[in-house]
Formats: sequence, structure tokens, C-alpha cells
Amino acid sequence: MFADAPVADIPGVLGDLESQGWETVWIAEARDGREAFTLAHHLLAHTQRMNVATGIANMWYREPWAAAKAQQFLTDVSGDRFLLGLGVGHRGVTARSKVEYGRPAETLADYAAGVDRAHRDHAAHFASRRVLAALGPRMLKTAASTSAGAISYLAPVAHTRVARESLGEDAFLAVSLKIVLGRGDAALERARDAVVTPLQLQELLRQPRQAWPHRNRRARRSARSGARSGGCGRPRRCRCEGAGASRRRCRPRGARGRRRCCR
Repeated sequence: MFADAPVADIPGVLGDLESQGWETVWIAEARDGREAFTLAHHLLAHTQRMNVATGIANMWYREPWAAAKAQQFLTDVSGDRFLLGLGVGHRGVTARSKVEYGRPAETLADYAAGVDRAHRDHAAHFASRRVLAALGPRMLKTAASTSAGAISYLAPVAHTRVARESLGEDAFLAVSLKIVLGRGDAALERARDAVVTPLQLQELLRQPRQAWPHRNRRARRSARSGARSGGCGRPRRCRCEGAGASRRRCRPRGARGRRRCCR
């Protein structure tokens, strides 16, 4: 909400959030939005108690030294109310930056090591105020070994248990879930529009298999096929199949042309 909000409105919004008792405000960073550390400084300057966390600051937008010095300054000026969330970002966004995405876990681990070197003798303290965006097993392992914990995004609820088991009981884990209030086709349509965008679809289809309960493999296959086709991906047989099915209410699924209900 702060990525494109009018600057004059931000202090009032922050005052309302603090009065309601919120402990932390999370901010994102995008190429066409506001720079994460500059925005974080502005938010910290207009709050007294609330923490400010980046979710995430994209590692491709700055060198490790710059990230380390920005983290150090914001931590000092705010009285230790700043939490640095780092990540490699979506592969599609990174491709527009004309950089080599490589192996995400190894790349982010090397970047975190560079941040630690820039902090020198205070590396351990600032690492305890840093979390990494992590979904898959390798990235979760990297977050557990190099930082205080992890941030998950666009993952099923079952992924939270997988992440907790991988990180350990004492590690920090921030979970971002999209929730739609309502029932029926309208609610499903809103949920699909909020989740299945081109970039997010790439991440959804790469979700680690461990994030889905083994007894619900059919639901996982249905969700994946529904996401690919743009349908709702309901884990049950299409009620439109059979003689007289309306092609306008069904969409193709798979190479053999089978159809699944998208109502």
C-alpha cells in the first residue's frame, strides 16, 4: 500500500496503524515502485514503536555493501526497529534487469555473505535482523544457515509446516497468505485474479512438492492444471464433461483436449 500511496498520506496511515496496535509494517520493492531503503527510512521517521520490514529488498538492485550500510543506518536511526528482508525476486523480473539469475539459493547465499563481510565485526548482530525470501528446500536451508529465518509468499497453507520443520522451532518465519472472504463463483474469480498473474504463475508451478500433503496429490495436480488454463482448478471431476457440454464454460486441459469446469 505504501509503494504508490501519496507521500502526504503516509504519516496519517502509519498513525492509524500504530494506534490499532500493529507491530510491524512490511513493504515491497518493485522496479516501477519506490526504493525499499528510502521508503523504510520515511516510515521509520513517522513511527514511534512499530517495526518496518522489507519484504523484500531485491538483491539485484544494489551491491551487498550498499545493502549492509543501509541496514546499519536504518537500525541505528530507528533504535533497532528495522528488519531486512532480502530475496532474489521473480525470475521474470530479474530477466528484465539483464542479470544472470543462476541458482537462486547459491546466489542469495553468496550475496548474504557479502553483506556480512561489509558489516565486519557486527556481522552476527545484523544477520539476526535479516530474513530471506524462501520457498523451496534449498532456499529454506540457506535462510536457516545465513539469517534469522525466512519469508514465504504465494504458497499453500501446508507449506507453513514444511518451512517450520526446515527452519527449526526457534527461527523467524513470516507467512504471506492471500485470503478471499466470500463463497461461490465470484469469490473464486477474485482469488484467481489476485493469484494467477503471469509472474506469480511461474512461481506457483515451481512450488516444492513437499508443500502439498501427500494424501491430496489430486488437488495439487488440479491446482496446477487450473492455474495453467486460467480455470479455478477445483479438485473434482468437471460437471460440464459429457454429452452436451458447453464449450464456452469449459477450458482445455492437457494435450489430449480434456476439459475442466471453470465456473
